Amino acid sequence: MMRKFLSVGLIIVLLGCGESPVDYNQYPAKPISIIVPYGPGGTTDVFARAFAKVVIDYLPGNAPIIVVNKPGGSSTIGITALRRAKNDGYTIAMLPTGVLEVQPHLQRVRWTLEDFRPIIGLLDIPAAINVLNNDPLQNFEQWRDATEKAPGTFMYSTSGGVGSSTHIAMQIVQEKLNIKLRWIPFEGEAASRAALLGGKIQGNFSIPNVHKGGELRPLVFVTASKPTSDLYADTPTFVELGFDYEASFPMGVIAAKGTPPQVINMLHDAFKSAMQDPQIEKLYQTYDLAPAYRSPDELDLLLQRNSELARHSLVKLGMIR
Repeated sequence: MMRKFLSVGLIIVLLGCGESPVDYNQYPAKPISIIVPYGPGGTTDVFARAFAKVVIDYLPGNAPIIVVNKPGGSSTIGITALRRAKNDGYTIAMLPTGVLEVQPHLQRVRWTLEDFRPIIGLLDIPAAINVLNNDPLQNFEQWRDATEKAPGTFMYSTSGGVGSSTHIAMQIVQEKLNIKLRWIPFEGEAASRAALLGGKIQGNFSIPNVHKGGELRPLVFVTASKPTSDLYADTPTFVELGFDYEASFPMGVIAAKGTPPQVINMLHDAFKSAMQDPQIEKLYQTYDLAPAYRSPDELDLLLQRNSELARHSLVKLGMIR
């Protein structure tokens, strides 16, 4: 009988030593971490830090939001960190969602799209094939003609590694145009831009920046979205030129699967309110980017669609079976 009482007492003690259940009526009761799967200074990092300062005004309490940079592995290191974090709403991530749509198909990660839950979509990242502003190639037609005449000589970069959504997009572009380019991958947008400015490559696939006094001039936008500057009004999109392909790079905020719905809703509402805050509106204007709000369900549907398109493209390109 004594042993029985001891066993029951031991169970009670062990249960008492475990973690207390989270009281979501008090959420957030401690700092929230936003993982950015890139190094400091890029577009995603800038947006994450700006939102971190503003979103706290639309959440109860005074808990801060901290941006944590986890670059590397074609963005997979940061996403893996989110997958391993507790699904209690205190660790989330802001990112272009291509890594979620592509990497699981390559079987290089131990997570899938289903391991995460969208919180909100914030914008669609515009991406163009860019050259230096002083490049003699003045438009898409001249560039295409040059690449057809000298296959494999035009060196370009993307901000993602092998199998990244930007890599796949440019592989599809080459297939559609029946041209061959030489790809030089970089882990981040800043490194890609530096290589182009330094003359190590001839072009890149990213956001142009001549509207901000930069040196990257677009020849064609592969995305439907463009920076809002009137400077790009006459720059065509790939679809406008008659090609049946349109890349999509939504940027959003996600949480780990199993994060309580009330926390998802609370974070969604706070980020949505922040999108209309004057400080964030000014941020969009500064970067000449248009807000593109999507609810959790809308973003989830888009990710599922993009994931299936990515799988088909990877099979067609011979990167998976």
